[in-house]
Amino acid sequence: MALGVEPEQQPQAGPRQEVQAGLSQQEAQRRLLLCFDGSEEAAEAIGTAGALMHGREALVLCVAVPARHQLGIGPADALAGRLSGLYSEWDEAAREVAERVAARGCELAAEVGLHARPLVASGKPAPTIVRVADELDVSAIVVGAGHRGALGGVLGSVSARVAHEALRPVLVVRGPRPASSPAAGT
Repeated sequence: MALGVEPEQQPQAGPRQEVQAGLSQQEAQRRLLLCFDGSEEAAEAIGTAGALMHGREALVLCVAVPARHQLGIGPADALAGRLSGLYSEWDEAAREVAERVAARGCELAAEVGLHARPLVASGKPAPTIVRVADELDVSAIVVGAGHRGALGGVLGSVSARVAHEALRPVLVVRGPRPASSPAAGT
């Protein structure tokens, strides 16, 4: 079962034998926040985090986007959605999907040597990621670069906003290059 945003009292990690470059021993003991939406880019980010920070404690966060943020409808439709129960059904389904996605992210994290637990929070993705990172005082946020289309620029909009708004280190990982891309050497 995924953790909620307000986690239970967490046991403190024991002293580490090594301190990661650029981090105090206390910072090195804090958890990573791995942002996972089930995409290939997010999976790549978890893989990179495992390669760079093997053995670290981590939380795999999947954000459940509520209907009021996901559905582009007007005020009258929003009222109808709330009164009819459509919003609550959407929100419940979104949370269930997010729990499964976070659990899958934990499996990926374990495969690359991270000790991860699932975490689900509701809200708009970028501000929710930053809020959760602050509330849990994680040492760093790891996020995939997202889709890089003509409108998204070099980074996906969520990763760009997290990198811009977070008050802690953010590792933005680009996904693998397609084999046919010029940068891949073909």
